[in-house]
Amino acid sequence: MQAQNEDAEVQALRLSDFHLLPCKGCLACVLKGESCRLDDDMHVLWKHFQWADAIILSAPTYFLGPAGIIKLLIDRLFEYSLQISQMTTRPGAIIATAGLQNWDPFTLPMLSMLSGILRLQPVDRFVAYRPGPGEVLLDEATVKRAQEIGKTLVRQIRQPEYTVALDSPKHGCPQCGTIFFQFRGPNQVECQLCQAHGEIIQKGDSFEIVWTSDDGKHRWSPEAMAEHFSEWVLRTGPVYQQLRADILQRIQKYRDLPIIKNLSKGKSPT
Repeated sequence: MQAQNEDAEVQALRLSDFHLLPCKGCLACVLKGESCRLDDDMHVLWKHFQWADAIILSAPTYFLGPAGIIKLLIDRLFEYSLQISQMTTRPGAIIATAGLQNWDPFTLPMLSMLSGILRLQPVDRFVAYRPGPGEVLLDEATVKRAQEIGKTLVRQIRQPEYTVALDSPKHGCPQCGTIFFQFRGPNQVECQLCQAHGEIIQKGDSFEIVWTSDDGKHRWSPEAMAEHFSEWVLRTGPVYQQLRADILQRIQKYRDLPIIKNLSKGKSPT
């Protein structure tokens, strides 16, 4: 609404209103260049993603993470991976909700993953905490922060040189804001979401992480995206075709296993 007040054209999309099917992993979209064989609304969503100059991603927290449809959407974006790797970065934001702190460890990371895939550069990201549906609207500070996001996004669209200093959580990755790290050597850590690297520096009884990947080279950079999808993924196609006959022979016994696909209504499997 605040973006509209700034004379921006706004479209609001609710994923649950769209018919989205889970990806089957056939890879025909990338390896064969075919349109997805699933007959649903994904192509409609993709048109909206292409249309937007900026995107706000939002989701409620269910069990430790965002609603499952977020991951379903992420999987289906694989069809457009080659196009995404060629897209320019756009401003974006992440606004999530949760009932209780420390019961949402995967919410921001999952939304940050979606943000990275869509080539968004967030101007802000936060979780609003209140237990009941709609209670976040009673928090004036939260509403004001969301309004500021709308104003900032419009300003960044109109003034690309305008930059925003994005706060990250303590010890959080400055690129994606998450705190999912893996040790890669003595005092060396790597963000598992965007692959930024840092060094742990001991300071008395505390420590800090000095991030060294400040040159734009991370998982969601144009170079990394192009290398992964345009080179690595596409190279797997010819290799698979060479191995396909042997794979089909080996896989048959697994396909012959009985699988319950539909249960009669009201009945349970024994």
